[in-house]
Amino acid sequence: LRGIVRHGVGVDMIPMEAATRRGIAVANVPGSNRHAVAEHAIGVLGVLRRRCAQMDATLRARGWDASRALADGAGELHGHTLGIIGVGAIGSRVAEIAHHGFGMVVLGHQRRLADLPSFVAGTALDELLARSDAVVLAAPLNAQTEGLIDARRIALMPRHAVLVNVSRGALVDEAALVAALRTRRIAGAALDVFATQPLPQGHALCGLDNVLLTPHAAGLTVDSMRRMGAGTVREVERLLAGMMPVNCVNRDGLGARGMTAAAMPP
Repeated sequence: LRGIVRHGVGVDMIPMEAATRRGIAVANVPGSNRHAVAEHAIGVLGVLRRRCAQMDATLRARGWDASRALADGAGELHGHTLGIIGVGAIGSRVAEIAHHGFGMVVLGHQRRLADLPSFVAGTALDELLARSDAVVLAAPLNAQTEGLIDARRIALMPRHAVLVNVSRGALVDEAALVAALRTRRIAGAALDVFATQPLPQGHALCGLDNVLLTPHAAGLTVDSMRRMGAGTVREVERLLAGMMPVNCVNRDGLGARGMTAAAMPP
């Protein structure tokens, strides 16, 4: 095996340590789905704030007046505060759309607050949760982020707040989130990722009317798939030519083993 190229961005499903020990380069195609995922996050945020899904279901089942009454609880994006956890390629694009497109105040949390865009206010995690009308999770899954949004942190969020997860399901304590949604401790959530995938039929989340569920499809569009495919092919071609991939995610580990572009197996 000469290398592993992820047709996408996340590499949490690849046994990185084992690959590095064997001198196997692991690459991905970062940024290929940033527009798709960011647009999805903003789109479902708008649906949640305007209660579109509930209006649609109520209009079909109970008629015009019952559906229209739901507008009493609808909110705008403009002027409200969005907290983004993980302001990388995707999170920064979410921030751009939210701030420049909708006039939202944007708070950001990540390990290096100094790297945030100028229009994103670096904020401690607990403070971000307490101040945000909506929170988007866009951080990678690792030992530091697993279970990051637990019952204690959900309890910090305002009751009118909504949570959008386009990262990985394991960032959230799913049982705690279900309890918070069921009791209306927070207003709603839009989840594209789950602790167990595929999401089991009959899962507790499926019975809640204040959650939007999508099947890990935020990054899947005709456009993003073309970018991912082209990027994957380019990296495979480099590997087959004995070159180090441009986006080699275990480059440092391979370097420690004395592997360089010139030393890659032909």
